Amino acid sequence: MTHCLLNICSCGCWVHSTSVSLFLNGQEDDSTALDTQTLVGPVADVNSDGIAWIGQSSDGSNQFIGKMQDFRFYPQTLTNREIEEVYSGQLPHLHAQPSCRCPPSHPRVHPLVERYCIPNAADDTTNNRVLRLNLDAHPLHYINDNDIGTTWVSSILSTPETLDEGVTITLDLQNGPYQVFYVILQFQSAQAEAVRIQRQTSGDSGWRDWQYLAKNCSFFGMEDNGPLDRPDSVNCLQFPSDVPYSRGNITFSMLTPEPNLRPGYNNFYNSAALQEFVRATQVRIHLQGQYHTRGAQVPFRHRYYAVDEITISGRCECHGHADSCDTSVSPYRCLCVPESHTHGANWAVQGASCLLPIKYVDRLHHPTLPPPLACYTRPNTVTHDDKPFIVVLTTVPPHTDSLGVSTKTKAGLVTEDDPLPF
Repeated sequence: MTHCLLNICSCGCWVHSTSVSLFLNGQEDDSTALDTQTLVGPVADVNSDGIAWIGQSSDGSNQFIGKMQDFRFYPQTLTNREIEEVYSGQLPHLHAQPSCRCPPSHPRVHPLVERYCIPNAADDTTNNRVLRLNLDAHPLHYINDNDIGTTWVSSILSTPETLDEGVTITLDLQNGPYQVFYVILQFQSAQAEAVRIQRQTSGDSGWRDWQYLAKNCSFFGMEDNGPLDRPDSVNCLQFPSDVPYSRGNITFSMLTPEPNLRPGYNNFYNSAALQEFVRATQVRIHLQGQYHTRGAQVPFRHRYYAVDEITISGRCECHGHADSCDTSVSPYRCLCVPESHTHGANWAVQGASCLLPIKYVDRLHHPTLPPPLACYTRPNTVTHDDKPFIVVLTTVPPHTDSLGVSTKTKAGLVTEDDPLPF
């Protein structure tokens, strides 16, 4: 493999077998090489005393005119992400297990299904792909990898005591307080019998109860579907009687008027208490108990939580003076329109208002058995233990439908001049 850097730009080329790829300033936007060509044969035979020329042909023709800033020789072919790391100093982030890398033969992470790697010259629909992640691993990252085919699976909760203790998942919104309007859990396994959702508005504010949901609200010492006397009241919603055996869905909507009217739900912009009620920097979800698995005839190995996706949908808190906000920086930046005469450096300054999905997973606390190693191609790059672990995930790019409704794979962008999506 050869890798070259030229003074006119940062340019690299690598060879694997008879395939050669050229990179200009790292990867392209779609994580591909600038160009990939197939050679008529290997560059050199390592078993013979071959000679390779850089900058000219073997007969001295086709000489390169310019200056070579750097030359590097690697013992193995670099993948696309590793070439980006050489160029920028940072390994590109992935939703799930970014430390698991592709093999040289398939150096590009599949743009739609990050579990797989594909060759550089292949189309996204190719069947020529290899696994980057172990099929038997179900890490926490999978609740936010935008891949409908992956699922996070907890350890087995073998006793009634551990089932009642449940698990707690903390989600960190990372780059500023948001106005949150939906929290959605999509289960693969049987659904939890009791769910407690809490929020924080700053790192030292303490946890505040946001919503209780249960098969029977007496589990929390509350009445089923209790009244909401104030905009910031918290009650317990009773689950319906026809909860499915698997693939259940739990949705907590802050402003939806059913089954109880939340005071101010239809006058959000004039309710300071309600605007404060929807603010959050972190969200904590506690799952306890489980439908359909308590019977003595049910094998204990069926007592676990499996979650396809957790979605938190909200918008930047920037007072409606822009069409959008930049969530790639921390704190997020409000992109103010000129006619607003405002500066939108962050959420504390008047600026933008936009709706987007915010889905981060920070840490998981539960009694756990060591999970399967998540890497497939290079499992030695991942370690695990019994302690809570930390994952930082990125937001999912928004997609807009005609209603501006945010779901697991859809999200609308709106301004404060538009109606809220409820």
